[in-house]
Amino acid sequence: MSSDAEDIRKLIGSRIAIARKAAGLNQKELAAAVGVHKQTISRYERGVLVPDANEICAMVSTLNCSADFLLGFSDTLTIRG
Repeated sequence: MSSDAEDIRKLIGSRIAIARKAAGLNQKELAAAVGVHKQTISRYERGVLVPDANEICAMVSTLNCSADFLLGFSDTLTIRG
């Protein structure tokens, strides 16, 4: 049985992957923009790690999406122009 924390990590990870792919970026490109290693993005997407607030802000800016989507507060991925 998975814990709530694990479920949240996996939700955030899946949202990062969805937004990254919608933005047309690979893990290495997102990692460079956020200032982390490619494996860190992979760990986020698999739900092993959770990005901190600064990394979420960098992802929102890079992926042109909302923090609400990445954090699971909204189910709508809105790509800003």
